[in-house]
Amino acid sequence: MKIKKLICLVITFLLITNTFSLQAFAVQDNDVILEGNDFAQDRVIVKLADNSYTTSLDAITNASFGISCSEMRLLNPSNDVVIQCDGTYSTADITETQNNVFVLTLEETGKESVERAINTLNANPAVETAEPDYFMECSIAPNDPDFYLQYALQKINATEAWNITKGSESVVVGIIDSGIDGVHPDLSDNIWTNPNPNTYGYTNDIHGYNFVARNGGTPTDLNGHGTHVSGIVGAKGNNSTGVSGTNWNVKLAWLGIGIGGSNSVSISAAIEALNYANLHDILITNNSYGGGRYSDLFKEAIENYRGLFVAAAGNYGSNIDNNAFYPAAYDLPNIISVAATDSSD
Repeated sequence: MKIKKLICLVITFLLITNTFSLQAFAVQDNDVILEGNDFAQDRVIVKLADNSYTTSLDAITNASFGISCSEMRLLNPSNDVVIQCDGTYSTADITETQNNVFVLTLEETGKESVERAINTLNANPAVETAEPDYFMECSIAPNDPDFYLQYALQKINATEAWNITKGSESVVVGIIDSGIDGVHPDLSDNIWTNPNPNTYGYTNDIHGYNFVARNGGTPTDLNGHGTHVSGIVGAKGNNSTGVSGTNWNVKLAWLGIGIGGSNSVSISAAIEALNYANLHDILITNNSYGGGRYSDLFKEAIENYRGLFVAAAGNYGSNIDNNAFYPAAYDLPNIISVAATDSSD
């Protein structure tokens, strides 16, 4: 506390270009009256006049502010500023600053205290300006040019969800599908890197594996379906490219089971891919495929899978309890079966 008070006192003194009295900070007719409550109730932003550093170090008092402060924080321009809109903001994160700009924390809090502080500081010749530390609400509408075509994200209020989270790179989703285009500009940044490649008999499985072609390396997709699915799960958002994924930040593991460039996948490849996911602690998989054939072994593989198995319910407009579509129709607790509606619900 002594350090904080000393810093505050030092900056207080820097406000003195002459000997001020409290009468110099008298209320004026043009004092600021703040409306609303969308600002911090315990601090203000202050910019000193250019000549405020020319004073000598004596007679340091809190009274030179005309207000009581508890601490101050310089906003250092030497730091690169990256805006992260995650709800409320810190001024240091969003303001291009000079060394004479700082946040002053008030000992008295509340709207009226902030108003008094701003008006008192603005009457001080050593202060260029003082203002509230306003909050901003971020409405995350990304700049990806085809976002407007993605009615599903708007239906599920994704823009509101992105104010809370945009995903996490610690989450890995296994895309069990035709493959992934590993150099796609909307996906390449979100491709998973295997921390333990060349184990369990899989060679060069740096980003996953193709369980039909039996190769690793750069993820590929001869069909395109898996790439499309990957974009829904995790296309990089707000990058001025293509579309936005549900998660802007996520890792996509290439678990290819596509048979050449056809629209077919095999149950055996799907089982192997799921086992691979288990071995590598990939605890969410997306499975946008299926059919009417029941398989005890596939069901058992899903049952033994330690993670969440997300499956498409098919595109046939039918009740899969009556007209089974597997794997979505397997009665297992770790399956989420996903149906879809069109833009008119």
